[in-house]
Amino acid sequence: MAQWIADYRATITPDEKQALGAYVRSDAGHATLQQATAQYLQQDARFRAGTAPVIQELMTTLATVNKP
Repeated sequence: MAQWIADYRATITPDEKQALGAYVRSDAGHATLQQATAQYLQQDARFRAGTAPVIQELMTTLATVNKP
C-alpha cells in the first residue's frame, strides 16, 4: 500500500493535485483527516508500527498537495 501511494503521488496530475489540496484544506477535508487520525490512534501500537510506512507516504502526499 505504501508503494501504491508513492506511485500515485509520482503520477498525480496538476489538476488532481490542486483538487486534492483544496479538499484537504476544506472543512470537510479537515473533518475527514481528524476522524481518520482518531481511528488510527485507537489501534494497537503493533498495528500502528506495522502501518508506519503507509502513514509516512500519506503524510508526504498531504504535504505535497498542500504546497502552492
